[in-house]
Amino acid sequence: MRPLFTCIAFLVAHLALGQTPVSGVVRDSASGQSMEGAVVTFVDLGGKDSTRTLTDSRGRFFIHREAKGDFVLMFSYVGYQTRAYQYPASMQTDVGAIDLAPFIVRMKDILIESPPIVLKTDTIEYRASAYTVKEDATVEDLFKKMPGIQVGADGSVTAGGQTVTKIKVNGKDFFGSDPKMATKNLPADIVEKVQVIDEKSDQAKFSGFDDGQRTKIINITLKKGVNGGYFARATAGGGTDGRYQASLTANRFNNDQQLSLIGNSNNINSNLFSFNTPGLSLGMGGFMSNYMNTMSNTGGANSLTNMANNGDMGFMSAGGNSNQTGVTTAHSGGVNYVDQWGKKLSVYGSYLYGYGSTVMDQQTAQQYFFPDSTYYRNQHQHTRTIQQNHRFYLNIEYTIDSVNSMKISPVLTYATMNQDNNMDFTSLDAQKVVSGGGIQAYQGSNSSPNLSGTILFRHRFERPGRTFSVNANLGTSTTSEQDDNLTTGQGVVDSLHQHYNLHTRTSNNGVRFSYTEPLSKDKSMEAYYLYNNATSYNDKRTYLVTDTGSFFSPQLSNAYTSHFITHQAGLNFRENKKKYNYTIGFGLQPTSLTGGSDLKDTLPATAQSRVNFLPQATFTYNFARTKIFTFRYNTAISQPSITQLQPLADYSNPLFITYGNPDLKPQYTHTFSANYNQFNLGTGKMLFTFLNASIIRHRIVNNTIILADTGQANRPQNLNGYYNVNALYVFSEPFKHRTWVLTFIGNATYTNDVSLVQNPDHASFVSSLPSTGHNWVVFQSATVEYYRKQWLELTAGVNYTGNWTHYALDTMGTGTFSTWAFTQTGRVDFLKTFSLNYEFRYSLNEGLQAGIGKNIALMNVWLEQRVLKRKGVIRLGVNDLFNSNASISRTSTGTYTQDVQSSVLNRYVMLSFAYKFQKFKGIQKTVKPRDGVMVMPQ
Repeated sequence: MRPLFTCIAFLVAHLALGQTPVSGVVRDSASGQSMEGAVVTFVDLGGKDSTRTLTDSRGRFFIHREAKGDFVLMFSYVGYQTRAYQYPASMQTDVGAIDLAPFIVRMKDILIESPPIVLKTDTIEYRASAYTVKEDATVEDLFKKMPGIQVGADGSVTAGGQTVTKIKVNGKDFFGSDPKMATKNLPADIVEKVQVIDEKSDQAKFSGFDDGQRTKIINITLKKGVNGGYFARATAGGGTDGRYQASLTANRFNNDQQLSLIGNSNNINSNLFSFNTPGLSLGMGGFMSNYMNTMSNTGGANSLTNMANNGDMGFMSAGGNSNQTGVTTAHSGGVNYVDQWGKKLSVYGSYLYGYGSTVMDQQTAQQYFFPDSTYYRNQHQHTRTIQQNHRFYLNIEYTIDSVNSMKISPVLTYATMNQDNNMDFTSLDAQKVVSGGGIQAYQGSNSSPNLSGTILFRHRFERPGRTFSVNANLGTSTTSEQDDNLTTGQGVVDSLHQHYNLHTRTSNNGVRFSYTEPLSKDKSMEAYYLYNNATSYNDKRTYLVTDTGSFFSPQLSNAYTSHFITHQAGLNFRENKKKYNYTIGFGLQPTSLTGGSDLKDTLPATAQSRVNFLPQATFTYNFARTKIFTFRYNTAISQPSITQLQPLADYSNPLFITYGNPDLKPQYTHTFSANYNQFNLGTGKMLFTFLNASIIRHRIVNNTIILADTGQANRPQNLNGYYNVNALYVFSEPFKHRTWVLTFIGNATYTNDVSLVQNPDHASFVSSLPSTGHNWVVFQSATVEYYRKQWLELTAGVNYTGNWTHYALDTMGTGTFSTWAFTQTGRVDFLKTFSLNYEFRYSLNEGLQAGIGKNIALMNVWLEQRVLKRKGVIRLGVNDLFNSNASISRTSTGTYTQDVQSSVLNRYVMLSFAYKFQKFKGIQKTVKPRDGVMVMPQ
């Protein structure tokens, strides 16, 4: 029936308009697939009639013409050979299939490359040479040009709204799991392409079945010529107020062998090292650090925070991280090694050392909402933190024979932290009349060695698709901590001086067996079983310090052990078609949670057993090469921490007393996500969309009651009703061969946050009332970029962030916060060797609480001159020209809103010199980018 309707439509059009329709289909000669977006140009040789159209999603085109004479049809597509055919005037209907061949055409000094973006099932691939960056740019600068990738002021990287946890180079880990090591140390001009990947676990990649363990990573593929050569860059500089910087980066590439060295020392917040070692924090003392750690542990602070002056995540790249809180002196160094030892053994790993000393001042304004009242708390704190970190990563991949292989990945870290914190606070009632206050002085130090690793064995049977694999994970860590905390205040406590020693020990060991069986050509099944045993031990000894000495306090001391054992068995079914694939499965998980005190026999023990049902599903549909839709559903269980389970009052911070709850159940989380990506190869227009939703049963929240006017008591408790929905889109379109680029980014998040608040008639945990906070965070930005050949680059943007919180109990009020940010950056090269650069941002903040700054004007300016045959760069720069930089954040939860203003690095002038050494065999240097076409010398 469909061909009949098509013929009738052509006939009606011909009779009605007096035109002869011409149609056909454009295909890829290699794959035979139809090509959407191919350009079809019609030229009438007997007259002046000329028109142009694009093929549809099936590669078809239709052109209506007046029958004057012979005509020519020209077919073109970016990255393919252009073809032209002449037809007689009598040609009236279908010209048939036109096959276009991919090409690399060399005409003297011209090389035409592939499209700038390629979409795959789990991967978005960018061609690096399609994006204009300044000379001597780093990978971080390149990422900022790529739509869908954002670089934060602290160097963190997000893609499609998700945090990038690792960056690989040529498929191998680069300095472990710290993305900044690659983004800040590798030059952009050696990059061939950038791949953003939703990476499965090693076992899932081998078996073909998604086990739900996915991480967002980026793989950087280097240009072929880089595999035989080296790159090095050294920088040194000094400035006003004693500011300095010195760094060295060296990379050597020799076929399969890669060797990278880095070194860095500065006091301008240019941190090449991330100090967020798992398990290491000083959360026992300090007013805000203790409270926020307590809240995050119990789930009470898992709401959305927006940075008022960091709305544009890619802003401030002049030198250092201008928006990083506090002022940091950092020293770091490391080595990364990749090699192929023979045909069967691949080895890659790294060692890193980092030292950081940070001084920070913070102003915090909090408003707490309760059914019958509200109250405020303001505090100022000064903190100095010193951290040291050693990290060693190693990956060994051994191919035993043609059907067996093994991967061993050990990780060893050792970290230390010392912190001094001095804070003064004031409490105010609903009329903002001072009702209490005090001071707190804290000193603490800890150390934490951690050893973990995985062992993966893989076996392929003779029948294709039949596999067996075993994946074991082993981990152990210990932390030793000493703290001294003096609190003086009104209301709850007049003066309390404590010293405590804390020792924790955790182990997490498990194993997973997987067997896959092909059922047909495109169907397969997986059966799996896993076992995991997590043990935690927490021993805290508290001493009360008085004028007469130090005395052990049995009431404030405890030693507690918990065991969490899980078994899980499940089945997964997968079907893989040409246009789509899907996986559905489920697992049954019996769990056992036990715990008890080693010091206090009178405390109740924990003993829980349950069976969880864990379904999962994934679905991917390829509408075309440039249009992909993916849906995922997953479930997960997370057990309470040992500090949440032990039934003891923790007075480490007497202003925020915490109680454990041995009856806590594990949280059960449902997660739904979907994304749709499309890219037009003809125009360069792209659209990325992402939708995520999560529902948590038995969510662990804080049950909060007020103690007099200066403190709180918190007890974790399970509560249902929490859910979160997040939607993101990125739209970008280039014009005039990427001379202009217009980009829109939008993000909206709704959180239904549940909590428990004090009953106005009775201040006890058992009588608390459920409360719900409805929180909206909306972000929208628009950016336009302009490039004039290689010498001029201008960007201008505006973004808006709104944060609205409404509480179900009307008596608890509402909270509103918004910020407008206007940005403008520029670079102009002149007199052949000079370059002027600037970055400007103005933020307008509304809805902040008293005492928190509102509007911020931030500008960085620097002038560069290239010397010594353009291998050296002299830079004179001014950071924070107006001396007004600040960091402001808003947090909203089910019971309170909080505004925090943190000190940052303000104005200084820096003069520096950088010199690069570079030699690669056969590497090609980009000289003129165009949309989808790259001109390069040979």
